[in-house]
Amino acid sequence: MWAVEVGDCDPAELRYAAGELLPSSERSRAEGFRSEAARREFLLGRVLLRSCLSRYLGGAPAAWRLRAGAGGKPELAEGSGGGGRTVAFNLSHSEGLCLLGFTGGPALGVDVEKLRPVDDLESLSAVLLTRAERRSLSRHPPDLRTRQFFERWVLKEAYAKARGSGISAQFGAAGFTVGPGAPPRPEAGPTAPRDAESWQFRLLDLYPGFAGALAVSWPGRRPAPSFSLRRVTPFHTVHQVLLTDRDGDGRLRAAPYPSHPPLARRGPL
Repeated sequence: MWAVEVGDCDPAELRYAAGELLPSSERSRAEGFRSEAARREFLLGRVLLRSCLSRYLGGAPAAWRLRAGAGGKPELAEGSGGGGRTVAFNLSHSEGLCLLGFTGGPALGVDVEKLRPVDDLESLSAVLLTRAERRSLSRHPPDLRTRQFFERWVLKEAYAKARGSGISAQFGAAGFTVGPGAPPRPEAGPTAPRDAESWQFRLLDLYPGFAGALAVSWPGRRPAPSFSLRRVTPFHTVHQVLLTDRDGDGRLRAAPYPSHPPLARRGPL
């Protein structure tokens, strides 16, 4: 996992990095955003993605050719290079936070959402949550229900992105069980995915005020996957931390780990 905040990035340095590391098509796309905040968020996310692709596979960041795969999920176009090595990746951003996931091949999806007030939580929950999920929310105090709602939302988004199905219109038909003592898992029943046992799900408690989740294709018979996070201060430092489920509740939290110097002279790494 890689994470970077737009607020940590000097605008002039970002413009320089975008000119050096992004193809003209992505720079032009950024110009179409109406707000400066959205423009910077997009540019920083793409600079991070392309820098990481070069970090793992070699080659120049601007040379990678991306295409929209199933459900619109970005992926490497055929013939992009990489020397035969395989990676899977997924990028999510919300309100100035960019979160990027990489694996050595297994499919994954990540999603992050800024926690914010929901005007009509009950009506929205009726559309996006299952009956069991709504019952679970009702057992929590009102001040905790917004986080519970967003945690289920990001789980569903991450799973849909991992499978390449985009933003599913069936969110309200398939839910997640979230509780102490075990990672999140799809609800049992007729709407449960047939391959649910082939996936691992985690909630991400990485930044205050945000809900995050990841889904990775990982059969239960294999040893549990390990996760690490690199927090990036753009163009200056990288702080690497191990992500642990120290409370046994399927929530990944950062444990202190030594910091590392930037991994590229220009770029956020």
